[in-house]
Amino acid sequence: MSLDLAGATLIDFDLDGGHVVDAVFDQATFSKDAGFAEAAFTGKAWFDGAVFTGGAFFNKATFDETASFDGVTFTGHAEFEKATSTVGIRLGIRLGWAVVGDPVADHVWPEGWRLETAPEGAGRLIREETGGAPAQGV
Repeated sequence: MSLDLAGATLIDFDLDGGHVVDAVFDQATFSKDAGFAEAAFTGKAWFDGAVFTGGAFFNKATFDETASFDGVTFTGHAEFEKATSTVGIRLGIRLGWAVVGDPVADHVWPEGWRLETAPEGAGRLIREETGGAPAQGV
């Protein structure tokens, strides 16, 4: 199936174990928990500008094309444990300009991403180059 839920308000959204060709969730608001554990995305997966107010669970999700989370806000717990992309680390799972409201929560980010805490208490996600240095322009 393909989904276009751009701008939607989704409450306790559950796509755990689902198979989606194209998924567009740009500017969507996920209220309470959002489950994408073990979901398989075989086409585009766009979450740009989405807001997750509860838990966001992408554990073991697979992305066959770029998964874009640019400008996403995570105010609750976020987990990407063992989430994988077949298109490589640079274009695979993108979290540029993502904001994390509770940086001290026990988050699990995709490989190659780390949380940088800002002085005001929030955090943002930073792509790391090989060797641990932040990447430029991501």
